[in-house]
This record gives sequence, structure tokens and C-alpha cells, in this order.
Amino acid sequence: MTAQNKNKSSDSLNNPLSHPLCMTRIDVVLKLLCREKDLQKKSVPQILAALGMGIATAPAAALEILLNQNRIRKESIHQPVFIIGHWRSGTTLIQYLLAQDKSFGTYFPLFNGT
Repeated sequence: MTAQNKNKSSDSLNNPLSHPLCMTRIDVVLKLLCREKDLQKKSVPQILAALGMGIATAPAAALEILLNQNRIRKESIHQPVFIIGHWRSGTTLIQYLLAQDKSFGTYFPLFNGT
């Protein structure tokens, strides 16, 4: 393990809220927990943080879905564009740039934990 990876790992343990699952929907966190057979004690703070954030954001995420689902369903998609990349690689910037073009329909969810 490199020093940089070791620092990232210890940062995540020291601050459970820095874990990527902290903004994930509660149903996704629960599915992952059910699938995992060997949970380590050191992961408990991260798991609790992810569950807590999932519960805290669930009402807002549900409201967002209710407000936007009809509008999204009415749209027809001819040639979808998927933006895929590693974290901090510029994918959000590309999404924002494409959103400036009226020929692209974009959706910026507040709670995108999938």
C-alpha cells in the first residue's frame, strides 16, 4: 500500500462522513450490507454514518423524485450520452458544458446516491 493510499484509508476511518456511501440512498446501503458477509469492526463508524445520512436525506430524495419523475418520463431520448469517469476527472465539468447546449437535456439530481 502506498503512503498516499494509506493516508486516504486512514482519513476515511478518522472521518466516517468522508466515505463515498454517506450520500447514497438508504436502500442501496442496506442492499450492500446484506450482501457483505464479513464486516470488520473498524467499519462500524462508516456504516453508521452511511445509514444516518441515508435516513436523513431520504425525505428530500423522495420529494425530488416526486417533483421530477413526470417531467423526466415525458422526455423522449433519441441518442443518450453517458458521462463516465473516475472521481475528480472532470466528468461534472463536461456535464455542465453539455448542459449549456439546448440540444442536450440534462438532469442534475440533488441526491444522486445510486
